[in-house]
Amino acid sequence: MPQFKHALCLYPYRREVPIYEFFPPIGLEYIARVLKEKVPKVELFDARQNPDSPESIPESVDLVCVSVNWRYDFDSVMETINALPEHAVVIVGGREATVSAEEILNRCPRVAAVVRGEGEETVHELLSLESDLRDPGVLKKIEGISFRNGESIVHNPSRPLCEIDDNLEPARELRAKPYRITFKGWDIGTTFDAVLGSRGCPYNCKFCSFKMNPLGQRRTWTPRDPAAVVREIAGTRADIVAFIDDNFFADEARAEEICDRLTAEKLKTKFLANARIEIGRNERLVRKLESAGFVILNIGIESAVDRTLKMLGKGFTTSDVAEAMRSLARSRVLINGYFIIGNIGETDRAMLSIVPFARRVGLDIISLNRLRYEKHSRLGELIDADSDVFVGPDGGVYSSEFGKEELTELLKKITLRFYDAPQVLRIMRKSLSNGFIKPRQILNLGLMAPWIALRVLKGHYWKKFFGRPDTPVGHNGLRGIR
Repeated sequence: MPQFKHALCLYPYRREVPIYEFFPPIGLEYIARVLKEKVPKVELFDARQNPDSPESIPESVDLVCVSVNWRYDFDSVMETINALPEHAVVIVGGREATVSAEEILNRCPRVAAVVRGEGEETVHELLSLESDLRDPGVLKKIEGISFRNGESIVHNPSRPLCEIDDNLEPARELRAKPYRITFKGWDIGTTFDAVLGSRGCPYNCKFCSFKMNPLGQRRTWTPRDPAAVVREIAGTRADIVAFIDDNFFADEARAEEICDRLTAEKLKTKFLANARIEIGRNERLVRKLESAGFVILNIGIESAVDRTLKMLGKGFTTSDVAEAMRSLARSRVLINGYFIIGNIGETDRAMLSIVPFARRVGLDIISLNRLRYEKHSRLGELIDADSDVFVGPDGGVYSSEFGKEELTELLKKITLRFYDAPQVLRIMRKSLSNGFIKPRQILNLGLMAPWIALRVLKGHYWKKFFGRPDTPVGHNGLRGIR
């Protein structure tokens, strides 16, 4: 007889990190798949899609698994967890939950356990127990969890990272409705999904923590079988699918095989993926990407200054970027270059040089992120070596010259300079040619244009006239999606 009869997987964020507002909760859906093996009835509640209160769940629900991935809106998430019914066993997991396990247990007395790190194996083991999950004597046997034992908090040893199950797919059938790409609440008429084709990354950029999980465990690059990846994509039926791998092209031969299989399937789906700049040297792979339906590549460039690239351990120079971009710029694929604002030692002039550099090498889009420190990233070495540099309460890296406010202003200035009318027209033309945007969506974008312009102007002038900045631009791109 199963220990639980009715499980609810809860994604508690009503407000989301803006760029992620239309991403399905893939990590939670993987947990839901594991639950379905052990629990007769499993439901998924995404608070972004459901106007009902997640606290008013049916009395039949005896297990609630909550995904806490972001610090964003954290207090509201804690309130939601505390309002869950007392009769249900509550388990919390996710990237932010891993970092903040002790805080969550202190603030949320109804939480039985926090799952740290990758959760599939841990949840499977928890569900295999026949005892009460509120019993500390039972929980002390489970690797990878934190729990309350009287007045103290116990952190069990971390669970070793396991191999990827090629055939484990998110429980998409539990979704209330398809996910659709939106911009500030505007539906542009495109369905969206995400697929995880591999975990980990083979590179060692100093600012990045994704090779290390929040526990300090090193996740080597671990791919899924290409046939399993394509089979999952064929079942998504979305207009756009994002590969949320840290680097989809870590093994270029494998990437070519996936492209060949996608082309053979003759899918109408379009794809987004993260890549390294080196992909531009493989013109055959670039051509296969176009044939397979890839429409956007997100490439981490990070700086227009060679000294900074060397400091960050990127493994390439600005000249390498220019060389690799020759074939990429000629392709129909939109190239989105990530850049960091606030790199240690860079002047405002160096940061502003992103615009002419991006134009010179032929980038279609730029995405700007403030430098942040994540636990276990090698960026700590650089911060410790510079007495003028410090980490703010929000995790941002600042200095006496460039605080949060100054970096926000630089970010806006760079954005406004880059996205002039010719650049916007270039993006639209390329988007139409590769199928990322369909002609019918031009009307939607046209209706949004005045509103977008108002937002841009408001962000540019709000502080000048009213003494405080508009909502700062957050993280962009596909990084960190779990």
